[in-house]
Amino acid sequence: MKRIFPVIFLPLFLTGCPMGDRVPMVYSAKLLMVANSLCIQVQPEGRERMSSLWIEEIGNPEHQLQKYNIVDVPVSVQKCLPTYGYTFQPGRAYHVSFMLESLDKNNGGLTPASRSFSNGFTIWTNAGVWQVAEL
Repeated sequence: MKRIFPVIFLPLFLTGCPMGDRVPMVYSAKLLMVANSLCIQVQPEGRERMSSLWIEEIGNPEHQLQKYNIVDVPVSVQKCLPTYGYTFQPGRAYHVSFMLESLDKNNGGLTPASRSFSNGFTIWTNAGVWQVAEL
């Protein structure tokens, strides 16, 4: 019985994802407040463009924004990514996710041609100035 157990269950433990099937990397963006507005910044890799955006207040799924198939939003290290008028409030926690697609990688047939970003954060006030902290 002791010899049969490993022989039967060993193949089950060895099966799984193929070696080339990697879990995609999820990156974090830089978050800061500029004039009481959230600023999301990333370091672009080549000619990347934002292709989708999802913002949600944690614990309040009614207060969310989803944008897909975004066109012509180039990414620059000196500029904030757009939040499309989403209203943030101090004392609340939020989650933001977005995708950047690389035109160079896409045209060159390189994979992955996109990068995924995700951040959880809270906003509070300090002497009337809004602050942001990652969760």
